[in-house]
Amino acid sequence: EVRPPWPNEASPLSAELPLARVSVIEMSDEYHISAAALGSMLADLGAQVTKLERPQRPDPWKRTCKTLYDDLNSKKLTQVVNYTGVGGVTVGTSVQAGQAALYRTLTDTTMLITNLPLQALDMWGFGVAKLRTMFPHLVI
Repeated sequence: EVRPPWPNEASPLSAELPLARVSVIEMSDEYHISAAALGSMLADLGAQVTKLERPQRPDPWKRTCKTLYDDLNSKKLTQVVNYTGVGGVTVGTSVQAGQAALYRTLTDTTMLITNLPLQALDMWGFGVAKLRTMFPHLVI
């Protein structure tokens, strides 16, 4: 009898999904479904996905296609976060309180996925170059 090498009862990881130890922050906006779909696939593979949603511009799929929204987000933790409170619209180099909280979260996060424009990420203090410097472990 040929048996596959899994599950290996001797291994404590055998029952885990492949991405069970991966944490993901999903920042998405507008009608682009790419980040939401990727977050859903990662969650299906066991990743702990936290979706950030702005209160003033919630995910449009929630109202236009609730079934799709529910399907894409069924395995995610959804948190409503005001990006302007996170990144701020204040000109200057000071770190906003919400921004600092998200920075602390990214310290323990494996991956950040987004479909937001690069200019918006830069404006909110989450530019790719800045994040790579601050969090070299982070997959962006």
